[in-house]
Amino acid sequence: VILLLSLVMIILPQIISSISSLLAQLPDTIEKIGSSAFFSCTRLENINMPANLKSIGSLAFFNCRAVEELDLPDTLQSIGKSAFSYCSGLRRIYIPAQTAMIGTGVFMGCSALEDIELSGENTQYRIIDKGLYTYDGSVLLAYPGAAGEELYVAPGTERVTYGACAAAGIRYVSLPESLLYIGNYAFYSCNELEAPALPDGLLEIGTHAFD
Repeated sequence: VILLLSLVMIILPQIISSISSLLAQLPDTIEKIGSSAFFSCTRLENINMPANLKSIGSLAFFNCRAVEELDLPDTLQSIGKSAFSYCSGLRRIYIPAQTAMIGTGVFMGCSALEDIELSGENTQYRIIDKGLYTYDGSVLLAYPGAAGEELYVAPGTERVTYGACAAAGIRYVSLPESLLYIGNYAFYSCNELEAPALPDGLLEIGTHAFD
């Protein structure tokens, strides 16, 4: 089944979760995918992203658990909070150079995610030991759920954000002495995780951070 949206310069509606197609074919004229646009479209397997896409709203692809790979177009500038959270079948995603804003919880619950590929020309973010960080290394935004059993949060990291490592298959995490904040749900549902040693200077542990 193919979903063909033959629309021009459209902001997709807030919720079209009744879609049960296996493929979403989006025309290149679309520049924005709205918040919750494909929320919980659990049978959606493939998404042909528009070549001129500039933004993806919060929760846009929440719980699209049949999607396995995504290549985001070079024009993409922003990805909203929890845009791909609980895409539990997602294994690989590519983030282009122009993406300058990525919301928290973006890959929360993506337990099959093996790799976050980031353009080497992106000046706002960087990959350190498979984790997605702000370019200065002070904030850990996401760690792939299937990247490995050990996570060494980079020295100099001050914050692990909301849902950054939620549902990851990690058993051991090393937290640097520079760490000040652990966000809500940061290590939520990491069921095999051993209790980590907490830095002396840690100021805040968020709600359900280690539940």
